[in-house]
Amino acid sequence: MYRSSLFKILNFSNLTVIRVCGRLTYNNRIQNISEIKTTYEILKHFGSCGMNYSQHTKTDLTCVIENLISAYKQRERIYVGAIEHVLKESNFELLKNHGILLMKCCGPLVVDHTPKARQLLCVAIFAKLKSLNLVDVQHYNTYLQVSIENKMRINYAEFLEQMSCEPNEQTFRLLLKAVCEVGDIQQAFKIVTAMKENKFLANEELFNVLVLAHAIRGGLNGVAPILKTMQSAHVSASDNTFRMIIRGLALYGDKAEFMKSLRMYSNVIQEKDFIHLLMVLGTKGFHSWFSEMIEITGLKQISKQNAEEFTLLCIALIHLGNSEAALLYYKQFVEPSSVPTGDFAFPLLHEMVIAQIEPKKIIDVISDLKKEDSNTVALERLLGVALKEGFMDTAWELLKAVTNIRPHYFWPFLLRASKERREIGVLGVLEEMLKMNVRPDGDTLEYYCIHFCDTEDPHQLLVRLHKLGLTVREILTPLVSFLIKQSRIDLAVNLCHQYDVALSAHHVLPSLLKNWNFKTDVNNIVVILKKLIVDAHDAVSQVLVKVLKKCNSLDQLKFYLQLVQALKLEKIDINPTVAEHILNGLRSKEPSPILKEIESLICQFEGTSIESSAIPHPRDMNLPELENHLIQLESKGMETRGVLRLLINEHCRCGNIERVLELRKSFHSKGYRESAGMKTSLMHAYIMNDHLDDALSLYSSIKEQHPNFKIDEFKIVDLACLLIKSQQFTRALEILKYEAQFRRIQGGPQLVKNCWKLLGACEDEMELQKLFSMLIQLKYCTPSNIILGPLVKIHLKKENLDKAVSVYKECVTNYKCTPLQLELLSAVVRAEKLDLMQEVLNYSAQVHGSESMVVPCIASFAQNGLYKILGKFLLEVSAISKEEMEKRCERWVYENNLLALETLAKACQPLRSNVIDKPVLYTSIMKIHSINNDCEAAVSFYRELVRNEIEIPKNVSNELLQLVQRCKYELPQELA
Repeated sequence: MYRSSLFKILNFSNLTVIRVCGRLTYNNRIQNISEIKTTYEILKHFGSCGMNYSQHTKTDLTCVIENLISAYKQRERIYVGAIEHVLKESNFELLKNHGILLMKCCGPLVVDHTPKARQLLCVAIFAKLKSLNLVDVQHYNTYLQVSIENKMRINYAEFLEQMSCEPNEQTFRLLLKAVCEVGDIQQAFKIVTAMKENKFLANEELFNVLVLAHAIRGGLNGVAPILKTMQSAHVSASDNTFRMIIRGLALYGDKAEFMKSLRMYSNVIQEKDFIHLLMVLGTKGFHSWFSEMIEITGLKQISKQNAEEFTLLCIALIHLGNSEAALLYYKQFVEPSSVPTGDFAFPLLHEMVIAQIEPKKIIDVISDLKKEDSNTVALERLLGVALKEGFMDTAWELLKAVTNIRPHYFWPFLLRASKERREIGVLGVLEEMLKMNVRPDGDTLEYYCIHFCDTEDPHQLLVRLHKLGLTVREILTPLVSFLIKQSRIDLAVNLCHQYDVALSAHHVLPSLLKNWNFKTDVNNIVVILKKLIVDAHDAVSQVLVKVLKKCNSLDQLKFYLQLVQALKLEKIDINPTVAEHILNGLRSKEPSPILKEIESLICQFEGTSIESSAIPHPRDMNLPELENHLIQLESKGMETRGVLRLLINEHCRCGNIERVLELRKSFHSKGYRESAGMKTSLMHAYIMNDHLDDALSLYSSIKEQHPNFKIDEFKIVDLACLLIKSQQFTRALEILKYEAQFRRIQGGPQLVKNCWKLLGACEDEMELQKLFSMLIQLKYCTPSNIILGPLVKIHLKKENLDKAVSVYKECVTNYKCTPLQLELLSAVVRAEKLDLMQEVLNYSAQVHGSESMVVPCIASFAQNGLYKILGKFLLEVSAISKEEMEKRCERWVYENNLLALETLAKACQPLRSNVIDKPVLYTSIMKIHSINNDCEAAVSFYRELVRNEIEIPKNVSNELLQLVQRCKYELPQELA
């Protein structure tokens, strides 16, 4: 069977369907059957304007028809797509033979469509048959039967008037049934009168439908007169009569009367009748009655013969908007043990997604199933369904409900977003991913993100990704790997120079070897290898061994020689085992002077390599390798102390506190004792995760049990920082003093950042000054712009500009430093305190000279949006350092400070180009729009340049083109 939307196959918009539906039906009532032909013409018109359908063979069509016949006879589910396909591809002969079948298929077996939608399809089929002059009384009767099944109201007089042939007795009986099914007593008696006039017999079937109509309208009181009339007419009430009473009372909606009739006639209710009653109750919203109904009827399970019909009932209720009833019925009659694991209620959940039920309701159902332990994997499976069917909003909500989300769960979202909106779509998914606290791994970034992004300027892409919240460490490895595969290793090397971050050998090395190019600059390869050996010590060995196998010519061997020479020059050694392996490989090749030279160089390697041998020592393993090694050792029952110690230290370094606690518990359970080094690592992990009490406990333990052990200075400073954040200033000073008593504090550049954070944690001016004096006195650090920054910052935070300038002057006088110079200038400019500004400039000039203060002044005005003052200042300035100004523009791009750049651009617009490098300025503005993927702002800026008749730099145009291409943005016609 084919499955597709009715509206899609018929090729007309939803709006058109509503209009067509409005013409044909009002309160589910056929108004004018003569309009069917007009409706068909509308459908035909829209069909001709729609999409092109693929050609189907006659065999395909025959197969679909056979499947429809089989499904209808066996009362199996029918999909609208199959009917629509036959309707579209059919010819005169086919419709002549199968027109009635197609109409019959538009009934309740199409469970995933509403009765109105099914009736609309039936109308379309009837219209096509009528246009081909194929309609006879049998077709009209079939149309009536389908209308009854779809609960459509019919005006019998208009129906008869518009018939193109004479009605027969069956037509009248179907018309009577149609009006009785909806409780239309008035029309029913008119039809009965007409039947008398035509001398049609009043049989049991006639009275039964009248009983139904009166039960729907008047309950038990309404039924009594009809039953008396039946007795008078000598027509006995049968089981069918009692079934009609029960069904009518269910539609009437009086629970007491329904239950009363059910008790009176419970013996007539068969399993099929029971299922039909469930449908009525579910449709009317009376499904809460069904537990009492079970007690009365005694039906507590559904047989296999009726299992299909029961399933279709549940699916139909879901698509009618009553999923609660469907699930209630399903849980009552289906045991979890009777279906395969993971399948319980899943068909219903699948249909809930297709029916676009509110995701929260679906998630609540899944949660209940999980609590009941009847289906624990439904959520993940249903997520796949939502993605496959293209219900992305539902898929997102389902994904958010998953407890253990993995990065690869986002791959389908990234693929779809990339097709729809290229880079901007990918970045949107990444942003959502980070909001859900899921970090993308290397594969996710390289194959599902970077692959669909604009990599013309890799550094700018890195900035865009970094802006989302990704770290440079996370971005650099997949980006470098991607560039290597694109044979753009020079750009990869530039990134390696810009960022002091190690590369993952597991990710980059295969890319490097697979895309090896013997024409690449050897120095570029060495730069990459130096980044790799930080993560994997055998990276160089792998490259040398595998590249040697690729060497099949003299030129390639020359390249290999250059590579070995470059490695030797960088003092990167290989271990003896690897050297021996390389020498054996050289001997297998044809002798030549180059081979001898390579062999000589290999023999010169000292062998004191940082690389591991074929079986690496645990100290040379990375984190995943150590975790795997631990599993191997535990499975073999071997000693694990050393590996556990290394793992604890590594996880402490990475800040994975939860894993640290797990490993520490395992360490203690095996009777191992922690060394002082392990304790300091643990202490620092606790500090980094703000666990002060645990950190202090370990600190005390180290001092008591290992009094001679020297804790790293940065760990001491970080502990003091956490104490100050926790309002324990005195305790922090005590620890700093105590540690300085028994050793000479080294201080140095490695402690600057830690000391800066420590000073920044102080919120009291007096405490800050006291702490600063102690750090300098005990030589934890020396005065510098960084260290002195917090002394000025504390006053800026409190907007005490006079005090901030006073402290700044002291820093200049005492230490020849200018901490937070630009931030202070911006603050006094913003406050319009020109006297303070002059003081800051005068004192700054004592350190840097008066000429060097021009760019900071420009920056302070620009960052505050003061373009008029800035314009006057630029007119008075004699010289501006282009190099310094370019660096300042780069800084603003990095900070995403669009205000500063736009203010400067506005101020310098009337000035000559030799005052400010305008192309650099305009390019910087466009770069920010590009980084932000803001196409509207970029186009607006470009238009402004055109409007002001400014010569547009080529870089600006290139940036704009790259931006609109990656965002699939359509440029306005005048700019295209």
